[in-house]
Amino acid sequence: MRKYLVLLGAAVLALATASPSMAQFSSWGHLEVMSYYSKDMDTFGIDSLAATRKVTRTSDIRQGVAERFRWFFQYGDPKTVRAVIGFEADSSNYGEPGTTGAVGVPGSTSAAYNATAWGQSMANKNHMGAYGTDQVALEIKWGFLDFVIPNTPISIMAGLQNFTIGGNIGRFWQNNDAPGIVVSGNFAPHTVQAFWWKFNKQDVFTDNDNDMYGLRYLLKQKFINVEAWVAYQNDRRSKVEAWSMPATTTTDPVTGVVTTNCGLRQTLTPRPYEVQPWWVGLNVPIRVGNWTFDPIVIYNFGKARKYRDDSGDDIKFDAWLADLAITYRLGPGLAFTVEGYYSTGHDADKANKENKYQFGGYGGDVITIFGGGKSVFFFSNNDLGYYNYKNQEIAGLWYGRANVEYSPFSWLTFGFNYFYFGDNSKGTPGTGRIVNTPTGARQDQDKDKIGQEANVIATFNIYKNFRYQIGFGYFFPGDVYDQVIAGKSQSADNAWNLLTNLRYAF
Repeated sequence: MRKYLVLLGAAVLALATASPSMAQFSSWGHLEVMSYYSKDMDTFGIDSLAATRKVTRTSDIRQGVAERFRWFFQYGDPKTVRAVIGFEADSSNYGEPGTTGAVGVPGSTSAAYNATAWGQSMANKNHMGAYGTDQVALEIKWGFLDFVIPNTPISIMAGLQNFTIGGNIGRFWQNNDAPGIVVSGNFAPHTVQAFWWKFNKQDVFTDNDNDMYGLRYLLKQKFINVEAWVAYQNDRRSKVEAWSMPATTTTDPVTGVVTTNCGLRQTLTPRPYEVQPWWVGLNVPIRVGNWTFDPIVIYNFGKARKYRDDSGDDIKFDAWLADLAITYRLGPGLAFTVEGYYSTGHDADKANKENKYQFGGYGGDVITIFGGGKSVFFFSNNDLGYYNYKNQEIAGLWYGRANVEYSPFSWLTFGFNYFYFGDNSKGTPGTGRIVNTPTGARQDQDKDKIGQEANVIATFNIYKNFRYQIGFGYFFPGDVYDQVIAGKSQSADNAWNLLTNLRYAF
């Protein structure tokens, strides 16, 4: 009897797969396993920081393994109507805390423990990398309808979707998922889009939301592409999210030293003003023979603060970003690239103006994709992973980059990169004044040299859509990281990062 049931089930499955309804199903995604090993990323060997770690018995070395996967399902036809839903599971570390336990111990779901021990704030969120693995770690990433209005060139995407705007993979303005709508007019080779997404909705009875609106024009040709857009953010929230850091103290039973561990707590802080920035951007990649020129420029303006009660002075945005990458490809296995990047930063001496460039959305993936394909230590490289990088601040600095890409075999590619980083924030040092941009930089003196990074990224193509990458980055810190200890200036030590990524796309 069992044999006949198996045959019947196989026949039903074959018929379902061959039916027109099942033929409209498709799926895609990827799974990746990553590892990291970093030396002196946090402390740069500075004595005062190293002494703190010695007391707390922690190391200047980060190490671990992580995993992530994404899976997207589609039903329908993109030429008429389709529904797309996407799932994602993140893990910040193998062996990370699960769902039980007290604050500050393994198994805790508190932001205080997770932010300090695992490098991320994961409050009240289960982790796929916990021992036992039975965690509620699956996330809804996408869920949208995509349809064409019959007998028109107009298509509409409505729902939870990805917004990628601003140059290659959106690294210069916006790359993140959000609830919203995109209306496209397709007049090949021209496309005109109107987009809107919702950042925050605080109260259904009050118009105090945070929204982004924009228009975008796209042109795709063999030798030239054009992406031009204008966007406006209307942030009318009466309260904003703030991360406070309540202190918890512990006493070392051996030394008697009292140590303060600061965790993150999310609160809502009243705000008497509105934030209303604008952006105008233009990206025009051009291909001429073996040359590729990829320039982008974005101007950020508008009112940073428009007080509701007219009790304070407005602060205005006046910032910009520019990047130019030039590539010369000498045959299929060898290419040379030079790139220059500049984004305006803080000016501590201008109280009524915000000179630091603002990206198109806080908390976006711009930070985690910015160094994609080229940085190993200083910026996050999404090809290798989404964390374990030094700098979370990518505006207010400039860099020059030289790259050589070499493929000795069809299955092996090397990328050699050299960066020189400089600081664009300026002003008179003082309490609460940011005069040096990078994470961990000193603020008692205005310095200009951030440092240099040299790295190599090797890509092994094992099978089609299955590859292994390993990247090694070495960093030479500049004087923005120097510290004054006991009245003497101490220079930062060199540091390095080793990242690997095994990824299968399907």
